[in-house]
Amino acid sequence: IKLSQADISAINEYIKNYVSPFLNLEIINPIFEEIWIKGKVKFLNIPSGKGVFNLNKDLVDFFCPWINDGNLENINVGGSFKRSEIINFIKTRPYISFITGISIVHIKINSSGNKEIYDSASEDNTKNLIKTGSKHSILIPRDYNQIEIIENEKYSPPEKTNFSDLNIEQNF
Repeated sequence: IKLSQADISAINEYIKNYVSPFLNLEIINPIFEEIWIKGKVKFLNIPSGKGVFNLNKDLVDFFCPWINDGNLENINVGGSFKRSEIINFIKTRPYISFITGISIVHIKINSSGNKEIYDSASEDNTKNLIKTGSKHSILIPRDYNQIEIIENEKYSPPEKTNFSDLNIEQNF
């Protein structure tokens, strides 16, 4: 949810009536930073289309529980997630039999306002923590993830994401 500049101004004016004049309070919009999952999945007793739909929905619930439960205290502003936490969440879905080749891509806004791409499958990646680029950012999953359906439970290493995979014209 993003507020218009008129809404932000109206809220700032309203709040001024209730706070100390010595308090400097500013209402701003959060920055939404996308998380994108790329991997191979074998589903358990569920059609693949429904499995992908359920996984995308469950990822929204995982990253943004406040969307469905209405508890705004669950908004993780300026927060982080462990890569292992995300992978374990996916593994424990009751409709998933096997996952492999999981790569987590984070499209981050740095302190200069520029976009950076973090890919957990890159060779130089050793960190387990996926953290927002600013204290005003919220991590959200993409509407769709790149999930390949597999039939055999065979290990595949994570594959580094190509720019063409990201649909750059939609993200930058």
